[in-house]
Amino acid sequence: MDDDDMIAEIQRRKAERQARRSKPPAEQPPAEQPPKPQSPDATTATEPTTVPAPTPPAPASPLELPAEQAPETPEPPIEPTPETVETDNSEAEAQAQAAAAALIQLMRAAGGWRRLGDDVTGTLHELGNRMLADPERASDPARAGCSTITTTALDKLETRIHAVAVAWVSGVEGTILTADPLSDIATTMLAEALSPAIEQVQAIVDAVGALTSRVAAVNPDLAEPWKELTRHLRGRLANLAAAAENTGKRGTPAHKLARAHAQAQAALAAMTPDERKKAAREAAIRRMSPAEAAAARKADAEAESAALEAAAEAEAVDQWRGVVPDLVARYPLVAAIVQTGHLPVVEMLRAAGLGKKTISTRKNSDGTTTKLVSEELPTLAAIVETDQGIELEFEPLRGQSVSNWQSALGVLGIEMGCGSLTAAQRGQYIAIATNDAPVPEPPKILQLPEPIAFDSERGRSYLGKNAAGEDIWLTWADKAGGVFGGVPGCGKTGSLLPIVAGLAERAEIHIFDGKGEHDWDPLRRIARTFDSSGEIDGPIVSRLRQLEKLRRARGAAIYAVTRRWIGPGPDDYENENNFWNIPIEQREKLGLYPVFVVIDECHTWLDKKEAADKEDVAQIVEVTRLLTRFAKKGRSAGLITVLATQKPEVESLPSPIRDALAVKVCYQTTTDPQAKTILNTLPPDGPTRPKTIADDEKGRCVTKVGKQFDLVQSLFVSPRDLAAAMRGKTQVPDQFTIATELAGGLTLPED
Repeated sequence: MDDDDMIAEIQRRKAERQARRSKPPAEQPPAEQPPKPQSPDATTATEPTTVPAPTPPAPASPLELPAEQAPETPEPPIEPTPETVETDNSEAEAQAQAAAAALIQLMRAAGGWRRLGDDVTGTLHELGNRMLADPERASDPARAGCSTITTTALDKLETRIHAVAVAWVSGVEGTILTADPLSDIATTMLAEALSPAIEQVQAIVDAVGALTSRVAAVNPDLAEPWKELTRHLRGRLANLAAAAENTGKRGTPAHKLARAHAQAQAALAAMTPDERKKAAREAAIRRMSPAEAAAARKADAEAESAALEAAAEAEAVDQWRGVVPDLVARYPLVAAIVQTGHLPVVEMLRAAGLGKKTISTRKNSDGTTTKLVSEELPTLAAIVETDQGIELEFEPLRGQSVSNWQSALGVLGIEMGCGSLTAAQRGQYIAIATNDAPVPEPPKILQLPEPIAFDSERGRSYLGKNAAGEDIWLTWADKAGGVFGGVPGCGKTGSLLPIVAGLAERAEIHIFDGKGEHDWDPLRRIARTFDSSGEIDGPIVSRLRQLEKLRRARGAAIYAVTRRWIGPGPDDYENENNFWNIPIEQREKLGLYPVFVVIDECHTWLDKKEAADKEDVAQIVEVTRLLTRFAKKGRSAGLITVLATQKPEVESLPSPIRDALAVKVCYQTTTDPQAKTILNTLPPDGPTRPKTIADDEKGRCVTKVGKQFDLVQSLFVSPRDLAAAMRGKTQVPDQFTIATELAGGLTLPED
């Protein structure tokens, strides 16, 4: 019965009841007395009588409610009137009618009462006829074809059952259809909605079964694979039919599963597009391997950060009008524009020679001529407030380039009362920037009584604060290391000490002090290697060789402990090869920690000018070779190399090492080439140029993250406080021992 017929039936029944209610009740005939039973010993013969069977009641409408019984009520008893009963029944029927119509609509939208497509039984019969013409040769291909056709139909049926079941649960839950006896009727509706699809697939499976019987009759030797296929198809169909039937039975696993899917769909529908996108992304990430998931989350975080930054910049540009009063007070040109319009801009552009005049003559009627002068000027498109002041964006005249505007900066500066103007191309516009905003500075000194601990979760160390008061961290995770450089006395070692102290009990530390003094003594207890000799022929070579063995053993250990089977073959395994891709909980459980190799005044062991003889040169060559190996291959093993020097020159920092160490921190320098050696590229002119750092600004440095430069005041902790903070600290487990144990004898080939 479709929804229209069902609704019509309900309306017909309702009309009949209303008609019966309007008639007076007929007198009831007296009840017939049942015949008295005869005693068992009665001898009077009686002819058998035939009692007519009672007429069964007319079938109820699928959703017709039973007549209500008089409810039990507390004293005093109140008998509900017929009108009340009929009204309540009528309201319930209306609710049932509406719920049924909505349910049918939901199930039809999901595919209910529809077949799965064209009938393919004819194709199966034709395939069987061709096969039986030459069964020996065609049996296997025909069976494969039957399997493909039937499996496709079963897959479609499974999808249809799932969709209709979820729609059924969504339409039934929370409605009157869950109450008896309507719940049984609703269950019947589910079965009827799925019946066409199930019957269609049943016919397909039966066709395969019939073909199997024909094969068995013609060639019994070929029958077993066909029988196995038939058993498999019938079993799967039976399971699907059972799942469809059980969905309508509350409390069954099939019903619970459909209910969970319906709730998930409802939750998804309630989400915003952004929430759905995030949920889908999270579901995709959960299906990834740990390494892929970590990389995906990292990329998502970076993309989100970039999007937030771009949105913040766009918002700042859009809100410039809100700060017009401040700009009026700071810039006479802006004040003049507010008062008189663009006339001050026109005069300024004329004075700078950025207009274009066209002279022509016109002959008058009296024979005279008139000279006509027309002028074309660039258009001021926008005034944008920036961190460096304001930018005036002009739409230039055709043929004008940024060099034309740069040539006019002198006059423009006089007109605007600003001597620091610059001109730059901004798409189709020329941006004239004032660059006159007061430059914020970081704090003069940033001192704490103890170092800030290494952030193991994100793999980063605290450096200090920038001019905006933001905390600046150096991220070591998935990086080979970093370079710290600056002239003597710039505070380089003083700011590096709390960074390394923060690694206590969170990393294995190896310290080499090329200065040969006692700056690093407070950290002696937490360092597995502590060489403060400052000698070229000291223990550095032997220790670096041991660290190279550690790097290789760590790679083998990571390979061994992350091995997991991914199937389907017995040799289908996957291994992780990056320390940073292993979740921190698993790393700490295995006893794996980052390894930091800190070399202060690294030029002692890298600059051949420091060598006194051939043996020293050989030592420098070997140190350079090993550090180059660490810089290029240490990242995936969690081996971080940190080099610091007061001679920021190419000889002290060979480019193969310097270029591979991504973290760049440059303190005061005397020349731009020195800063470029540390940072690889020079910051723009201004406070982020390291040579502009004053002599008394100890610990002031410039950091480079990607292409962005930042001026930072690094953290300082006094030697006394460092020593106090290190009391009671212990070293992490020996990482070489841990690596060799985890590797279990596995060795990696020489690289």
